[in-house]
Amino acid sequence: MRNIVFIIGVFIISLVLFNSGVKADSLYVGQWSHHFKKTDEITREKHPLVLYNHDKSGAMFGYWRNSFDRDTFAVARSFVKVDTAYGMFGVRGGLATGYDIPVFGALYYEVGWLSFNLVPSEVISVGLKFPLSG
Repeated sequence: MRNIVFIIGVFIISLVLFNSGVKADSLYVGQWSHHFKKTDEITREKHPLVLYNHDKSGAMFGYWRNSFDRDTFAVARSFVKVDTAYGMFGVRGGLATGYDIPVFGALYYEVGWLSFNLVPSEVISVGLKFPLSG
């Protein structure tokens, strides 16, 4: 557990200290999930999570403890973004450690400080999103 706290702390400090050249807009913190198909392998539905998002490019990277109770480091990108009066809808995909198949994709909806993710027929989740600039 101390390793996770250390990694997250170093990550956040690096965002503050080395953010001069990259103008990232948001930081995702924490996640709660619900799995549509329960198995004995799924042991966690509350996830320590920190993701750094660069809204202009749609790129994001970060860490979370996944549902199988494994460390996950991920890089992802939003490929479709639709901004509406009701929030932002989109599709993102990327690579992640800690899973049998390292490629993932999800539909997302963001409104205010909430970020909802759906992997059809697998899991739905909600996390917090904090703006870092403007």
